[in-house]
Amino acid sequence: MTDMANAPDNPAATDALASQGGAEPELHERATDDHGDAGGDSGEESLADAAQAAADEGLEDFEHEGKTYKVPKELKDGYLRQADYTRKTQEVAEFRKSHEAEKAAFAAEQRVLREFNRDMTEIAVMDRDLARFDQIDWNRWAQEDPAACNAAIAQRQTLMNQRASKVSEIARKADELEGKQRKAQSERAANVQTEIRKLIPDWSEAKARELTTFGKELGYSTEELQAATPRDVQTLHEAMQWRRHIAKQRAAAKAVAPPVVEPAPTPKAGTGRAAPQRGPSDGDSIDAWMAKRNKQVAGR
Repeated sequence: MTDMANAPDNPAATDALASQGGAEPELHERATDDHGDAGGDSGEESLADAAQAAADEGLEDFEHEGKTYKVPKELKDGYLRQADYTRKTQEVAEFRKSHEAEKAAFAAEQRVLREFNRDMTEIAVMDRDLARFDQIDWNRWAQEDPAACNAAIAQRQTLMNQRASKVSEIARKADELEGKQRKAQSERAANVQTEIRKLIPDWSEAKARELTTFGKELGYSTEELQAATPRDVQTLHEAMQWRRHIAKQRAAAKAVAPPVVEPAPTPKAGTGRAAPQRGPSDGDSIDAWMAKRNKQVAGR
């Protein structure tokens, strides 16, 4: 007991205890380092996965120009709204452009028609003046006043030349107007075909003929079909597809339908032959099965 009490005062004992006590932290630190080295990689991977999962949370795939990106849902929705707004704005701009072109073409048509009416009015006046010359006795007038007669003849010839020139001008304007109308009609038809192809990707001349036949079967006239808008054509196309789908379903159902079993003929009264008795079946109750069985045995 005295030695243990005095041990702290012993320098050798103090050094031994210090050396023993100092070894424990070194071992603990080494063990901690070894454990840290063993699980360091997996810990870093877990942290990376967790960080990636946290980063991907709330993100959605967004495809743009052939590439897929992870973006926030709000950003994706905003971009889609902007794209839809841009598309609609472009459609409105195209519609306005087309409308302005049609408006300009219509104004040009009206201007040509007004000029045509004015030219026809001038021709009517010339015809009235020429009719007055037709009432003149030229032979008598030539004898009485040759100079005045010659002047009237020259005036009449000038008027006839003016009328012929005006008629030629009207014919030229009419040809120009007809050419512009054909061009405008061709452009409208091309625009309609372009819009229809946007609504019906596999649109072709053959499908157009099929749709025309289908429309006439529904009671549409040729004029109504020619005046149909692209949306009308799309609706008619969907109706045709739906009718074909229903026809295929009915044909398939008819192909797998069970054959109709005709009931056995019932013997006529007075023939002396009784109708065959129905034998027992598994679906009968015990009493019914026994009754039928007894009748069957008794009839043998």
